[in-house]
Amino acid sequence: MTNKLLLTVSLILLLLAVWIGASARAGWEHILGTEVIGSVGLLESDDLRLYATGDTGFYLSFDGGYTWRRREIGRGIDDFYITAIGSGDGAVYVGTADHGVVRSDDSGNTWKHINEGLHIFGHPQWGAHYGKVEQILVTSSGMVINVGYHRGTHISDNRGETWRAVTTEWKAPQGPGLVDWAFGDGIWSMTEFDGYLWAVYSDAPAFRSPDQGGTWELLPARSHGGIGDFWRVHDWAALGDKLYVAGSAGFGRWNEVELRWDYLSRGLPDKPGMKQLAVNGGRIFAAFFQSERGVWLFDQPSETWFPAGLQHVRVYSVASHQSELYAGTENGIYRASIRTVLPQGKAITAWGAVKQE
Repeated sequence: MTNKLLLTVSLILLLLAVWIGASARAGWEHILGTEVIGSVGLLESDDLRLYATGDTGFYLSFDGGYTWRRREIGRGIDDFYITAIGSGDGAVYVGTADHGVVRSDDSGNTWKHINEGLHIFGHPQWGAHYGKVEQILVTSSGMVINVGYHRGTHISDNRGETWRAVTTEWKAPQGPGLVDWAFGDGIWSMTEFDGYLWAVYSDAPAFRSPDQGGTWELLPARSHGGIGDFWRVHDWAALGDKLYVAGSAGFGRWNEVELRWDYLSRGLPDKPGMKQLAVNGGRIFAAFFQSERGVWLFDQPSETWFPAGLQHVRVYSVASHQSELYAGTENGIYRASIRTVLPQGKAITAWGAVKQE
């Protein structure tokens, strides 16, 4: 490619990026409404329902977020202790701090404690407890994985009826002549993508398993191109045939050809503190847990991030459900209707507060 052609292409990409950024900023409208759930720390979605936790408890929505219904989990589980949500096979799983895991098979009307096999901790003041559940992952095969950072990793093949600890069973390869060490106790987050389980150990290193955790491959960790560049991967997102990660220090994508993580944080503020990702309309959106940074949008062609609304509030979570996007904020839940097929190609988004039924 000649220098003139290269310069032309670069200018086109730059102008496209600027236009997309301006469209995103100008097209979002914040609609004031009812503060429904309070400060919403978790948002999750499946094909039928939306799930949320906030200051006032655990909620479900059956109509795309128009109305929300509070569900009592009961048996001494304070709302503050809800730390993770997972769903699959018609069930919703709620992870807690100290009380283990509960499951509902009837849209939250009744709950069952499913703690058989989970590691029990002792404390002179609090007594026996199950530690904090950081994440619940339901795989495509129906396996439920309970991740507890420094509290052990457990898996279940029967919808949580019984658990098996893999804290010492899941080994990290150390190289020829070296003894593999157990890494199941230090997993920070996990996902499923392209036939693999992917796990990151605190800030680094990262591994993937082609056989549901039977064997693990060590991936680049701390050197340039390692997952350690992102510092504590909080969430993962799949778009097309690519896997993306979001961490406290930035955003990246797995490069299968070069077996490395590409750092893609152009446009983001320093130390962005990315918390949760959502894919909607062929785009990736992110929520930030630091300051009032709102929702941001990642443009794949230019590999650049742009502010995408709600910059005046703290956004703790974001989720995609059907054709709409949802943000959990300090003031409740907001919904965005995104149109991407307008003749001028602009993304017009309107945020509106949703209400409690």
